[in-house]
Amino acid sequence: MEINGITIDENIWEQTRIEQESDITILNEDNGDVRYFKKKEPPKRKSIIINNIEYELEQHDNGKKLSEIKILDSWRLLLPSEAMMLYERGLIDSSFWFFVQQTNEDEKKKGKVARFGASSDGALLYCDRNPNFAVSSLGVLFAKNLEENKSK
Repeated sequence: MEINGITIDENIWEQTRIEQESDITILNEDNGDVRYFKKKEPPKRKSIIINNIEYELEQHDNGKKLSEIKILDSWRLLLPSEAMMLYERGLIDSSFWFFVQQTNEDEKKKGKVARFGASSDGALLYCDRNPNFAVSSLGVLFAKNLEENKSK
C-alpha cells in the first residue's frame, strides 16, 4: 500500500481505527483521509521449556532453502540431539522433516546441511544434504537458550 509516496508493508503494519493504538499516523494529502497503523505482532508459536531452553513445537518456513530462512536474534536451529529428544518425548509430530544444526565437521566443511526426519517408522538424521534443496514438507524448528535468573 502506498500513501503520499510512503510504502506501507502490510506484512509489518496493520491498519487500526483507534489513534491511541497506533504507532504511526499518515495524512493522505490527496483526500485529507487520516490513517492509523500499528506494528503487527509476530506470530505466537507453540513452544515448551525444558532445561532452560525454549523449543518451538510447530514446524514453519516450509518450502525454503536454509539460506532463505531468517533466524531471529537469540534463536537457533535445533541440535540433532534436541530434535531426537523432542521426538522421543512425543512432542513433535511423527511427520516432521526440518533443518538442524550441522554437527558433522567434515560435512560442514563441504557446505552440506543437516536435516532431521521423523515418521511412524522412526527418526533419521541426514548430515550430507544439499543446502539448495527446498520442498514444501521441509521446514525448521528453533530453540532459544534462556538466560538464568540472576536475581536472588
